[in-house]
Amino acid sequence: MNAKELKYLQSRKPHWNIKLPPVPTSMKNYERQIVYGTLLGDGSTQWRRERGMKSNEAFRDGPHCKGQEGLLIWEKMLLHRFNPVIGSYNNTFVLITSACPIFTIVGHNWYDRYKNGEYKLEPFGKNGRMKRIKILPENVLDYLGPLGLAKWYMDDGHYYSDSRCKSVHLTLAIDNFTIKEDHRIKDWFQDKWHIETTLQKTKDEQRKQLYITTEDTPKFLALVKPYVKQVPCMDYKLGIDNKNADITMF
Repeated sequence: MNAKELKYLQSRKPHWNIKLPPVPTSMKNYERQIVYGTLLGDGSTQWRRERGMKSNEAFRDGPHCKGQEGLLIWEKMLLHRFNPVIGSYNNTFVLITSACPIFTIVGHNWYDRYKNGEYKLEPFGKNGRMKRIKILPENVLDYLGPLGLAKWYMDDGHYYSDSRCKSVHLTLAIDNFTIKEDHRIKDWFQDKWHIETTLQKTKDEQRKQLYITTEDTPKFLALVKPYVKQVPCMDYKLGIDNKNADITMF
């Protein structure tokens, strides 16, 4: 997020005279599912100073395009205890929560650091920008269930249908992680869900993805479908053409 985006989102925060409810000190299971599933994709934590207190990190999801705004509305309802707001910038949408210690801990676990505690950085995009290096925490996949899988799939999954062969397969983007971490994810799918996957690169060789085999695609969709169906703008990721998407809640 550049300075202009951050300034815009900060301008949309509730006025300081409005008393916000205290943020939780721990996450419930469904909240953890949403946060971890998002962080497996493009989600992040970021420093945010609020109420004149010491800085903590907030949870952030996005940017998402206009057609995926419903996903953030659904997510906002699930994370309501953390006072999330949705901001728009250049026709894209971002969700960001209040800053709190629990997300500072999440950030410490999900980003690589030096021994002195400082985050390691790597070049990102143009203009000399830098970003933290995301890692796959030990045992984090053990906490991930169908809801977390569904959130990851809605963020970074792709549904491919081949009408000629009458077959369907899925992919999940895994750009953030090392080859060793990629294999941990692959083995986890096999060991926990008995879903066979392969590690591939996109045609342009620029991105990595986890390919879910045609044979095991129905098994994966059966896990995530109950949650994806709650967000009609995501119907296309189930192979459904829904031009009148609205938001529903379980």
